[in-house]
Amino acid sequence: MGFYESICKIINGTGISVAPYRITLISNCGAYIEGALKVLDVNSKEVIILVKQAKIVISGKNLTLGSYSEKDATVLGEIIKIEKR
Repeated sequence: MGFYESICKIINGTGISVAPYRITLISNCGAYIEGALKVLDVNSKEVIILVKQAKIVISGKNLTLGSYSEKDATVLGEIIKIEKR
């Protein structure tokens, strides 16, 4: 069992639910989004990604979509702010 699975098992045992998506910041060069359902918009200042029950808006400078596959996306560039709408 991996680290993430171990943590999920611990927090689920306490009645805390696990979010249907996860965002991991990668130093100052980008972010990895697990649970991405659809990329809604991409430009150099903002990337909007649809996740279950929300839109994730990533704001910054020189942003690009590094990769997008089934349920995963990578945003590259200088990220200044991440918000859920």
